[in-house]
Amino acid sequence: MTKTELSRFQAILNARIIELEQLIRYRDDSFGKCQKCHEDIHPKRLGAAPWSPFYIRCQEAFDRNPEEMQTQPRDLLPSKTLEYLL
Repeated sequence: MTKTELSRFQAILNARIIELEQLIRYRDDSFGKCQKCHEDIHPKRLGAAPWSPFYIRCQEAFDRNPEEMQTQPRDLLPSKTLEYLL
């Protein structure tokens, strides 16, 4: 696999991960809520960037210092799905 193919594959994979995270947040009724401060994300921000996990102020803090804004990793598949697959 060439570097170009690998980069393209990574971009596609990252886009799919973002889509899965959005679906999980929608399922958990947390879509549109900041993952850090739990405030509602402004509808204009969601309209422009629906994948945004943070309220604008929390996003700015994350951009300045990503390590400080660590969020808990989420399981992309519910445990029942994993049990079914095994």
